[in-house]
Amino acid sequence: MVSLFLIENDLDFAVCLTRIFEAEGFDVRWSETIEKAIPDIEESSPVAAVVDLHDGTSQELSHLSRLTDLEDKFPILVTAHYQTPDIACKALGIGAT
Repeated sequence: MVSLFLIENDLDFAVCLTRIFEAEGFDVRWSETIEKAIPDIEESSPVAAVVDLHDGTSQELSHLSRLTDLEDKFPILVTAHYQTPDIACKALGIGAT
């Protein structure tokens, strides 16, 4: 199976997304924060990551930047949840998709 990493702090939504991606043939790994996910991502080398930015703080964007700098490059799809489009634009500027 193809590995996909999901970063989402809402457990119910994470379960829903996991079911959808698994139905499409992905092996989904999940974490509630980018910071917690980075060691697992380095080990598992996913083909893509789906990241829901929770609050768009500078710390969260810094962790996203670390994610985009990992040696094994892969697409990172960012959703801004209920945040302003400005947060999504900052994520794009860091290198997210």
